Amino acid sequence: MPVIAISASVVAALALGALLLERLEQPQSVARFEALDQVPRGTALPNLDAEDFRVFGPTAPVFVAHGEYGALDLWSTTDDRGRQCLAVSVGGELLGFHCTAPTIDTFVDVVGMNSVLPEAPEGGRIPFESTIRFVLHDDVIEVFLGRLGDDAG
Repeated sequence: MPVIAISASVVAALALGALLLERLEQPQSVARFEALDQVPRGTALPNLDAEDFRVFGPTAPVFVAHGEYGALDLWSTTDDRGRQCLAVSVGGELLGFHCTAPTIDTFVDVVGMNSVLPEAPEGGRIPFESTIRFVLHDDVIEVFLGRLGDDAG
């Protein structure tokens, strides 16, 4: 009977260790932005042109502000087909816009824009040509950094 108890404890410890290791290997967000009740004063809405409307579908998007990551403005909206859309802009100039089905997280990648970004979480500038991934799920936008030379990210 003690052998069974010891074996069960070892198996449980190994399973717990495997779960913790998997969790540590997952990319961790560096910032999180919830939907704001109103657009901050002085913030320009993303400027979608006729081609954006034709490709992405929102004929009259109602953008929800999520705040700023450095100089980048973060927005979400829903298109005419019910897809969730994520927009990243600077002063109204659209840097990225993407829509997906509501069951899939929507993301926009921005590369090489370190001059408009805040400091890296550990301090200093985010390295040039790093990938900054903005992910919209539900009403939250999370930010992930992938630096050149990083294996995870």
